[in-house]
Amino acid sequence: MLYCFLDTNIFIQCQEIRDIDWKAELGASEICLVIAPVVFEELDVFKDNHKNRRKRDRARRSIELVESILDSPHRLVRDGVFLDIAPDLYRMEFGAYNLSPEYNDDRLVASAIGWSHQHSDDDLILVSHDSGPRMKARQRELQVKKLSEKYRLPDQLDPRDKEIRELKSKLAQIENAQPKLQLGFRDSMGKLVNFLHASNDFSQALISDAELNAIIETKQGELQYVRQEQSIESDRLSSLAVFASLSKFVTNSQIDEYYRQLEVYLEGYRDYLLDESLASIFPHRSIEVHLVLQNAGSTPAQNVEVRLDVQGCSEILLQVPEVPPYEPSPPAKPEPRLPFDFGPYDRSILPYLGYGIHNNDIDLGPPWEEWTRETDSSGTAWFEYKIAKLPHHRNCDIEEIYLMFYKDNDFPETVTIDYEVTADNMVDMLAGSLTVIVNKDTP
Repeated sequence: MLYCFLDTNIFIQCQEIRDIDWKAELGASEICLVIAPVVFEELDVFKDNHKNRRKRDRARRSIELVESILDSPHRLVRDGVFLDIAPDLYRMEFGAYNLSPEYNDDRLVASAIGWSHQHSDDDLILVSHDSGPRMKARQRELQVKKLSEKYRLPDQLDPRDKEIRELKSKLAQIENAQPKLQLGFRDSMGKLVNFLHASNDFSQALISDAELNAIIETKQGELQYVRQEQSIESDRLSSLAVFASLSKFVTNSQIDEYYRQLEVYLEGYRDYLLDESLASIFPHRSIEVHLVLQNAGSTPAQNVEVRLDVQGCSEILLQVPEVPPYEPSPPAKPEPRLPFDFGPYDRSILPYLGYGIHNNDIDLGPPWEEWTRETDSSGTAWFEYKIAKLPHHRNCDIEEIYLMFYKDNDFPETVTIDYEVTADNMVDMLAGSLTVIVNKDTP
């Protein structure tokens, strides 16, 4: 018996499993297709949340087909091909094989390894169209395979979107030609490639919450104001008191206002520390990704839209962070005044904004939000770029992005960039995946 573990992309990108000649593909007379728990989880996410309607429908139909086969008496997919479900994750395999349960590719490989231990007398192979899981499985001495292209479904838009694209294409036809677009990384020879090998030492770490809190607590202690006995309860003094006393006082309202400004200052100081830490670790924890869109066709591409889905890193930065030019200035402590200097509305009218007030310049706070693109609940970040016109036989540089790795992960690690490219005068959508292979250098 040959056990065949299927990756999620086989269900999304290929024909239905009952329409594939598994015996011819795998060269075996008796085959059992095995589905790992992580594949079911990913199909569930696809059917409910994916932005592409076609992929949502594929996931939904795949789940229905799998459940109908599992409910049948012999779980028969086609002659000599059966279906089975792997048990819950083989958690013991993660540490032993340098895998992490945080990554779905690692969970799939761990399930395959655990299954092979339970069926040591049988052969096992992992089938996937993604390079990441195939590479990890191959490194751990598992057989891997990619299905023949004849079983792969063409990338298509939803029927309604395709109809709109076709109408726009007819209006924009130039000599019955279409642009031929390709997205990729530029290698050292200037050619476009689908794999980018990158490295960094990952030696420094972002300042932790505990370290931040300790610094803020120390700073707050340094700036505490001790109320003196000569503090007075009210700014309003009677005429008799004004003339009777020439002593200087600090009012309670002065002190309260000082603490309000101190609270805002400490928030700005925390942001400053985070910015400073991010700027310092950036060279040690980031990988620069530079994408190029090429039009190898004979006609310009009109109104091009590029959508990227980045998966596999801690965070995405849109620009290189710089060390903040100055620390925020703490508020001045209250100064004692003569009684007749107090007014009923005596308080500072300029709040401490973000990093604070420096001389006469107001700093509105850290540029953290300008640097980053937060990931969504599935751990991905979407980017969209629009190009009005890309001439034929020309390239267009896409804005650089920087992949940040805050956690100490096992390396080599892979980051997947799924892309979709459309143009008004291009009927079918260009879709695919790029892979960044990240290696850890010794500092």
